[in-house]
Amino acid sequence: MESNFELPINEVTVLLGLGAVGIITVISLFLYLVVDAVFGKEN
Repeated sequence: MESNFELPINEVTVLLGLGAVGIITVISLFLYLVVDAVFGKEN
């Protein structure tokens, strides 16, 4: 019984984890492009 309840929770946790990693990756790339553009303008 307990394992049946744990499986959906684990799947949701994995999906949320992958989603968080994807969001962090997109934000990191966006910040990198912004910083690169700023330094490019300064130089």
